[in-house]
Amino acid sequence: EDVAHIKHTSGTTGTPRLVLFSDGQLQADADQIVASMGLGQYEGNIGVISAVHSYGFSNLVLPLLLYGIPLLMCESPLPENLRRTLLKVKGSVILPAVPAMWNAWEKSGVLVNAPVGLAISAGAPLSLELEKRIFSSCGIKVHNFYGSSECGGISYDDSNEVRQSSDIAGNPIRGVELEVTADGRLLVKSAAVGIGYWPLSLPEEIGNGRFLT
Repeated sequence: EDVAHIKHTSGTTGTPRLVLFSDGQLQADADQIVASMGLGQYEGNIGVISAVHSYGFSNLVLPLLLYGIPLLMCESPLPENLRRTLLKVKGSVILPAVPAMWNAWEKSGVLVNAPVGLAISAGAPLSLELEKRIFSSCGIKVHNFYGSSECGGISYDDSNEVRQSSDIAGNPIRGVELEVTADGRLLVKSAAVGIGYWPLSLPEEIGNGRFLT
């Protein structure tokens, strides 16, 4: 009866699973991301990533529903479509994307003089070469972001400086505590961690504000 939302994991690290969430856990995810990234100071989000993927749900849908942060959907991630969408905005916007999109946009030149106030990359590792190339050609710092379907946002690179090492994954986002266990797994402690898997899983994996990767 506490379940308000169900996510279906991508299955990139195993068999796809269902993750159960309460409304309070969804609220916590939005609170932590909006506060850590300062989303409220921009005109709004540009919706290029999928809104039904965990990344898009946390960064586009929840900020819209719970904070009223405007969302302008882009027809597709093709450079020309992004250019046309950016022409519709008056101020600086948030652009969450994945490395493949950032790579295509930088090569096309569409990011030059683009009104992007906050650039975010998640969904796959952001290479140092790409981050440096975008900063050099466009003056845009792309902020690396890591998360998981089971717990929402985990870490965020809030620095305005280009990373000097690919080992840098930023800092834990607000409200998140991290530990490395004796066997090398990451333990995420956060109010945004889901209730658990369905079918029900071992309690040490996920639940009670703890997710063991």
